[in-house]
Amino acid sequence: MMQEAGLALQRQVAPDKREAMGKAIEAEVKKYVDEAYPLVRERALRIAPSTIGAALEEKMTEDELKQLLAWLESPVNKKYQQIGPDARNAFVQKLLADARPVVDPKVQALDGRIRLIFGVPPAAPSPPASTSLSTRPAAPAARASGK
Repeated sequence: MMQEAGLALQRQVAPDKREAMGKAIEAEVKKYVDEAYPLVRERALRIAPSTIGAALEEKMTEDELKQLLAWLESPVNKKYQQIGPDARNAFVQKLLADARPVVDPKVQALDGRIRLIFGVPPAAPSPPASTSLSTRPAAPAARASGK
């Protein structure tokens, strides 16, 4: 979003107004990150045991888990590396689903504030069930230029 806003600043904003608008956009993005990061981190810490922990418990013995904690060069490390991608995928999918209700409104609000700074009309609301963190709305520059 910041890259597209930067491009829009260069293309659509008079040089004497770019710095002030850039600072306003940076302030809004910093505010968003400061609000969203703790929310996502809290959810990640909350769901990690039930996803990553459950996958490890299901596929590894207690002895293997102890060896893993010590990071010994052993077959346990190889087994953990094989389990890792499935556990991380399950974790990420659950985190995205869990964080979406609290993060998407903040992304929408940030988009709205940046649009306001640019003087661009608000975006049409996206359907809540079909959006995801990875498919957030395009930045104002893309919509304003008709891309």
